[in-house]
Amino acid sequence: MKKSFKFALVLTVSAAAIMFSGCKELKDITAFNDLVNYYRFITPDDERDLGKYYYAAGQIDEYHKDGDPNTVQFVLPEVNGIPVRGLGYSNFMNSNNTNHNSAVIEKIYIPSTVARTNGRYFGNCKRELTVYCSGNSALIMKDLIDNSDGNNHVLYVWSGMYSYFEKYLAKMGGGLSVHKGNVAYMFNADDMPNYYATECYYVDYVEYGEKIMRRPPEPVREGYEFEGWYIEPDCQTEWSGSYMVPEPEEGNDYREICLYAKWVKD
Repeated sequence: MKKSFKFALVLTVSAAAIMFSGCKELKDITAFNDLVNYYRFITPDDERDLGKYYYAAGQIDEYHKDGDPNTVQFVLPEVNGIPVRGLGYSNFMNSNNTNHNSAVIEKIYIPSTVARTNGRYFGNCKRELTVYCSGNSALIMKDLIDNSDGNNHVLYVWSGMYSYFEKYLAKMGGGLSVHKGNVAYMFNADDMPNYYATECYYVDYVEYGEKIMRRPPEPVREGYEFEGWYIEPDCQTEWSGSYMVPEPEEGNDYREICLYAKWVKD
């Protein structure tokens, strides 16, 4: 189902604040499971190669409203039809690159809309991160390697892009553990917006024999309603939420499960 996100200013805008390079205003957006992430609107003058305009994700709230630590974050693929294409952005006068700035985050899910980072988004990590990337941006991998700070970060990627990441990892000289995700959420539409780099919406990794415990934010498609995740492309059998990832077939050590979005025309 389509969701509208309510925008609220989180800064008191002063004369100095409006000098942020390439942004109109900083707003907060309620994301998956009442987690809050901050997104900045980037104008065409900043990154013309990434499209007319887009949002970049910034700092992640460390705690839920109930006080529990926020250890899992889904970066949204779009905000009111505008894609989220970056991780991090430059603050006042480009003097400080914003990172996720969370001491408690453990897992970050990145959609295939994201094409760039500011080079320091994964900097100052207080713990090891597991990052799930459904797109094709080697810049995410480079950011993790360059800012490991002694942490052994892990990157899971969509199986369709694994060889691509493996090749670039070799060029970078290693420094990161990269694996295939085994749960792929597929957008499942021929008219998928072109700011998605792959047909994989989000990717996850779940131990074989265990239940899939996390769902990504509901996808949005113009002119259609989203009606759940199904285990076949023609959407005959709905995923109930209690679905377990089956063990690989004998002689194999890997098996991928694909879940497909079902769309019904408005």
